Amino acid sequence: MIALIALIIVSLAGLGLIRSVDTASLVSGNYAFKSSTQSMTDLAVEEARAYLETLVTTASAANTNLPVGCTASISANSLGNCRYYARQQNEDGVTRTPFIDWANGNIPKYSATNPPPSGWPANVTPPTGYEIQFVIERLCNTNAAVAVDQGTAPTYSKSKNTCLNVFRDPNMVSTGSGRIGSSFSSDDLLLTSLVYRATVRVAGPRNTITITQAQFQR
Repeated sequence: MIALIALIIVSLAGLGLIRSVDTASLVSGNYAFKSSTQSMTDLAVEEARAYLETLVTTASAANTNLPVGCTASISANSLGNCRYYARQQNEDGVTRTPFIDWANGNIPKYSATNPPPSGWPANVTPPTGYEIQFVIERLCNTNAAVAVDQGTAPTYSKSKNTCLNVFRDPNMVSTGSGRIGSSFSSDDLLLTSLVYRATVRVAGPRNTITITQAQFQR
């Protein structure tokens, strides 16, 4: 009887050890897949930048949401489904990312079987088993058009500042004369670029998901 009881105890200990090893292997595998999705965010950010280059030029600050008819991201109960927003969206207070319905067809999923458009400056196909998505926000608090420096002296009043932006440094030019020959004052500056934020999502094997953000100046 003692030998049988000892055998049962040893068997249970062996099963526990096997389960422990299996769990450790599973955790290690999941961590590896998670790490791979994190490294893929660089590719996702590059694809977002490429899309932004085709969308926003010096002649247009893209002041309309895309695609047409998409919805804003209001809350967790009212998810947005635009791939580009002309204004900054409401965010999750924990993750600080916008409320986005990533399953919506308005936000394409680029993968090995559905590569990014060939005309993009960064046409890189994700590896098999990975999907890339992104949403871009123009960091403004209005959808209105904003005149950007195009070499024809458009200006932007600080009293109507509605966007996170980059101005030409007044200290780099002589008083009363701008780089393109226009005058300026402390309230009337040349806007050289706007700031855009990309939220990218990478999905990989075993349902691993990584979401990160990057800012672009355009």
